[in-house]
Amino acid sequence: MNKIKLNKIEIWKSIPEYDGYYEVSSIGNIKSLERIKTNGHHKKEQILSVYKRSGKQSSVRLSKDGEKKTHAIGYLIGTAFLGLPTKKNMVYAHKNKIIDDDRSENIELIDKSL
Repeated sequence: MNKIKLNKIEIWKSIPEYDGYYEVSSIGNIKSLERIKTNGHHKKEQILSVYKRSGKQSSVRLSKDGEKKTHAIGYLIGTAFLGLPTKKNMVYAHKNKIIDDDRSENIELIDKSL
């Protein structure tokens, strides 16, 4: 599915677990921020490629302090735009059930135990 922009301004927010390293946008783009890496190399800001697999949520691989981890785009948008879950059973979900519609207004935090 193509990213749906609907003539809105793309809003960027820091990803809480990766503050200073990565940001996520209101339409599901992910960018690495400009910084000096621990090895002294300069890293320029860039938009990252998102992995899309049929029937699966879109995801991206992020790295911090030498540890690489793959995250669903919906999860990253949820943490940045809605905050971290406050209860163990809370998860981020797509309101319209379209798992690759990663606009911030389509992500909600729900209690899966209900």
